[in-house]
Amino acid sequence: MHEVSATFQEAAIKESKSKLTKLKRRREELSTLIKKLYESYALDKIPENHFEELLKGYDTEQQTLDSEITHLQSEIDFFNTESVKADKFIELVNRHTEFTTFSAVLLNEFIEKVIIHEAVKINGRRTQQVDIYLNYIGKFELPASELPAPLEPPPLTASRGRKLRCYMTEEELMHKCAVPKGNRSRLTPTTVRLWVDLKYLRRYLPLV
Repeated sequence: MHEVSATFQEAAIKESKSKLTKLKRRREELSTLIKKLYESYALDKIPENHFEELLKGYDTEQQTLDSEITHLQSEIDFFNTESVKADKFIELVNRHTEFTTFSAVLLNEFIEKVIIHEAVKINGRRTQQVDIYLNYIGKFELPASELPAPLEPPPLTASRGRKLRCYMTEEELMHKCAVPKGNRSRLTPTTVRLWVDLKYLRRYLPLV
């Protein structure tokens, strides 16, 4: 789905660039026409009412073109900026394909900010939303297939008899993701979850 969306965006931007080129060319033509119109009027080649009518039409078209050109240029600039960010993020992930040492440097490379929402209780179960914003690409969300049903937390998966990551304790998560024992005592529950998300991040890179 992501590849289809990316292909569609690239095609749309290519079309926008083509349209922008045509609009700029027409804008230059109008400038030439207006200049010639003034020259014709100065030499008394056209009556004043025709001059005013033609000038008004050219001015209106110029204003419309200027608005469209600004809009298209903004779209293209935004796409180029986002493409550069995506390339930088992919380069970052490729540098850390396999990491075993948990450090502040690693977190700072990947994470821009973390927003922790107020904890709430739903059907007697304490829930707390944590939003993770990664450098270059912004808020990171797991695909829907990885998210648990919020009100029906089965302790085991039906097919393999293993606990889902979202229902593991912090100690179980650290063991699963090979967090060095010497670092475990210094980790908070939120930091543990960040470690786990980073360990699984490359798995979802094609979806970013």
